[in-house]
Amino acid sequence: MMKMSFEVTAKKLFGVKYERLARALFLELVVFWGLHTAGLQVQIAPAILYLMSGSFSAGVMWQALSSEDSRENLQNAFMLPFAGHSLILSYVTALGTYTLLTKTAGLLAVVWALGRWSWAEILGSVLCALAAIVIVFCLYPLRLGRTDAYAFYVRPEARRRTVKVHHRYSVWRYLFRYLMSHKKDRKSVV
Repeated sequence: MMKMSFEVTAKKLFGVKYERLARALFLELVVFWGLHTAGLQVQIAPAILYLMSGSFSAGVMWQALSSEDSRENLQNAFMLPFAGHSLILSYVTALGTYTLLTKTAGLLAVVWALGRWSWAEILGSVLCALAAIVIVFCLYPLRLGRTDAYAFYVRPEARRRTVKVHHRYSVWRYLFRYLMSHKKDRKSVV
């Protein structure tokens, strides 16, 4: 059951024959190779590498769990009989794999190409990304105060916000509000 749930979600994310995954990995390899052969060097502290890897992965994973497509996928999955833990574990594993291989790998390809890293630092950055994905998996359902399978399903009415009126004009507030209300225009997750 868990393997079947994982494959259904993975095929939705990566394509039926995983062609989107192959294309993403090929592009990441091209970016890495291109930057590496260009000879550009940027010195980045390992702590910054770990922070970038972890925070970027956590943000992408949270966005993937909160996206409208995720809600629709879970709504469809809940129509079938399921064991709560296996469905959620396979679903989040597929989303975590998607986050790591298509999003975080792109960031790491650029950073690894621009610096000289030891194998321990490279492994550390991958482990930070994995840890961030697991932490988001553990913290995401707690925002609703429960940990069953339905905690990952965000109902549309629960996402509404109260509009606050401001009397002073701010370009930053306008840009933030614009980006938050036009998520579908820049949606690349799920």
